[in-house]
Parts: sequence; structure tokens; C-alpha cells
Amino acid sequence: NMCCALLCSQMPQSIEQQVLDYFVHHQSVFSILVKGYEHEDVAMHYGVVLRSIVRHPSLHAAFLKSGKFFELMQYPLHDNWDVASDAFDTLQWTLLQSKE
Repeated sequence: NMCCALLCSQMPQSIEQQVLDYFVHHQSVFSILVKGYEHEDVAMHYGVVLRSIVRHPSLHAAFLKSGKFFELMQYPLHDNWDVASDAFDTLQWTLLQSKE
């Protein structure tokens, strides 16, 4: 996905820093991605993008501080199994990556 490509290790440091700064200062991206779980037909795509973003330590911290992590907690209870399991996977991955 595009987010993963923008944050890959082969990207020049200046571009990577610009991407990181953008996501940290525009945390509405986290909101959009979490709310993506409301749409069954594309929920898993939003999950892939969200997981690729929070793989980066500074974005992981920004996601946790944004409070959107707590909104994500409602989606493992979704009626659709695919949506629920993807949301649970994202929650689990985010918690296991947390150093604190």
C-alpha cells in the first residue's frame, strides 16, 4: 500500500521525515482509518493501511496518544466476522508493539 511504500527503509530520509511529520500533525488520518471498519466491503483494506502506519515507532506512539485506539476496541464485536477479526488483529498487533 502507499503508506507502507512511503515509510519503507529505501526512501530518502528527508522524504520519510516529511511523511512522518504529516501523519503526526494530521491525526485525522487515524480517525479515517479507524472509521473505515464501519464499511464491511473495505474494512480490511483500512486495517492493512492502519497496521502499516503504526509499524513505525513514532506513528505508533501518535496513534496511541490520539485516543483512536480506544475507538478501535468496538470493532472486534462487529457482526461481520472478517471485520471483527481484522480489527482484533490490529488491536493485538498494536498492543504487542507497545513498549510501555
